[in-house]
Amino acid sequence: MKRREALKAIALLGLQPHSLIGQEPKEKQIRVEQTKAVLHPESGVDLETRTYYLDNNAPIIVFAPGLGGTAEQNCSAYSLTTELVKRGYRVKLFSPRNSGNSTGHLTIGNYVSDTELVLKDTAQSQGQLPYVVGHSMGGYALGKILEEEMAKKAVLLAPLLDVTEQNPEIINRLLKSETGKSLISEVLGTILGAQRFSTDEDAKEFLESLYIAEPCNSQLAVPTHIFLPNRTNFGLRINNLEELKIRWERLQTPESKTKIYPTLNHYFSTGIFPLGNEFFRRSPETKQILEDITEFFS
Repeated sequence: MKRREALKAIALLGLQPHSLIGQEPKEKQIRVEQTKAVLHPESGVDLETRTYYLDNNAPIIVFAPGLGGTAEQNCSAYSLTTELVKRGYRVKLFSPRNSGNSTGHLTIGNYVSDTELVLKDTAQSQGQLPYVVGHSMGGYALGKILEEEMAKKAVLLAPLLDVTEQNPEIINRLLKSETGKSLISEVLGTILGAQRFSTDEDAKEFLESLYIAEPCNSQLAVPTHIFLPNRTNFGLRINNLEELKIRWERLQTPESKTKIYPTLNHYFSTGIFPLGNEFFRRSPETKQILEDITEFFS
């Protein structure tokens, strides 16, 4: 009885019993809920989603990955996902068509419309609008969708204002040419990682969709914070970064902001390219970005 009372007293003082001193508290295991929702019943396209969480009642963030990303735990977005989960959110990722466990054939147009469907489906199931985060092409998709109020707040990480704005001219020439189209499966397979193209026709359709996609040019309807690193997805330095910042600011609401990070690459780590899966590698800059996101969403 005396021991029990002593432990209560220790707990009230915020101390640890002697037997626990020096022991590291166990880190909670992140849980995952996997679904394969038929969001297009007329065409039979399935989109895989995975929701990562510690608390199943925490506020939810929908994460729109860049091309080549998926909802899986080995995806490029997972490191940032775990950081957001540890900060008290559920994070819902989805695999674009024909990547991960999703079916169908990918174009830029249906990537945007699928992102919109995931947002609507999440809002309907939760009874409220979600927060959203988008990286690279996911940022472009959100830039198109958030012309309407479909989220509480949004964060765009290295978003593309125009789908092909970061392509070196030599890549643009190659991919636009007939010769380039014969090489497209190899080129896209190298660039887009986990993204699959079942046939050359699928690859050509995706390629054509790149060059007919309209840029983000409408006023955003929700508060949006945008973080711009100083390198393209090809590792090249962005020479017009200040101009790009101004163009995004013209689309933002008054309470939004855009910040430049000159030392970070497209994947929010240092160097030209990340080595391995180093998207959002811990650094003073990414720590500050995480704090900004948490404060913005709170």
